[in-house]
Amino acid sequence: MRTWLLAALLAWPACARAGAPRAALLAVPAEDFTQWQALAGMLAGNADLRLTLAVTPDMLSPQAVEALKPLAGRLELAMRLPGDPILPAAHRDPDAPRAEDTQERLALCAQRFRELLGAEPAGFVPGGGAVLADMAPAFQSAGAAWVAAGAAGGASYGPASGSPAYVDFAALRAAARAPAAADLEAAAGAADPAWIVLDEASGLAPPGSLLPLLEELSRGRTARRWQTVGETLEAGRVPAAPADRPGWAAGSWSGLPAQDAAWKAYGRAADTLNRYQNSGSADLKTLETATNALYAAQASRFYLALGREGSEAAAADKRLRQALMAVYRKLKQPVPGGLYASLLGDRTPAGYAAEEASTDIRTEQGADW
Repeated sequence: MRTWLLAALLAWPACARAGAPRAALLAVPAEDFTQWQALAGMLAGNADLRLTLAVTPDMLSPQAVEALKPLAGRLELAMRLPGDPILPAAHRDPDAPRAEDTQERLALCAQRFRELLGAEPAGFVPGGGAVLADMAPAFQSAGAAWVAAGAAGGASYGPASGSPAYVDFAALRAAARAPAAADLEAAAGAADPAWIVLDEASGLAPPGSLLPLLEELSRGRTARRWQTVGETLEAGRVPAAPADRPGWAAGSWSGLPAQDAAWKAYGRAADTLNRYQNSGSADLKTLETATNALYAAQASRFYLALGREGSEAAAADKRLRQALMAVYRKLKQPVPGGLYASLLGDRTPAGYAAEEASTDIRTEQGADW
């Protein structure tokens, strides 16, 4: 009798969770995340703990692959592009004429993903959850079964045409502190299933938030059954066409003068690269290195950080201008003079040295040039 009672008590939490409302947890850690052994140990120690992790190929070191390999089925790996670019801006904006970048970057990233893991990426997570409907063929070519998008959260789309499912996630917002399990419950609300994203890369949660949150979940401090995105989708899809999604981090790009100036500077560099590429005399090696420099300048963290204050904005300002300067230098063209001054304008921190030491010939462009 005692043995039967003990077994029943031990099985009760699992039975309770089996009937609990479902939720998919998507984690987007900072690109410098390295605590793979701690993550693997936490998941290995709790058979009920499941999640989807969005990673770039560069994050998948041999040590990371080795640590995560035994967790197949409980840890789902989705693909991200390095830098988490805001794809609609790079894909459709007439001021950034490089629409082909989306498909090319996705193809290269998916190829590296397959080489590292020997499998297709489970899904694709764009920067801040911002996507356009006409990107669906590119996502499908990359092997993604689903795409994390951002609106109000809750709806998933998987049309019969075979396009990937566009899944709307609600972002867990706790920028000033590490989020807790109670924050997850509040974000999920009454939805069943709920789709929640913990996005450190967009600054919606502090770097290092993931492991403490998982530790809380592993101690059973939740009324939900947390799953991977893939297994939550298996319950069924709503047939509908993919649509444009503004992203869960849309409000972070608020159109401040520094952000607008940065994007215009990016557009000029993209246009310069385009003209070189179409010149008929482009050197393939030069074109490759300059394109990689432009890809680095697409990173959403630069533009998002320019909307913040102090040292974070100053560091983003300097690194973005350096990335844009590299495009011109790889093409052996003069760097526009505007890139030598801070993009922050009157928000430039006191004592911040915006000028970059260089022997480049400085040029200006504009109506008064």
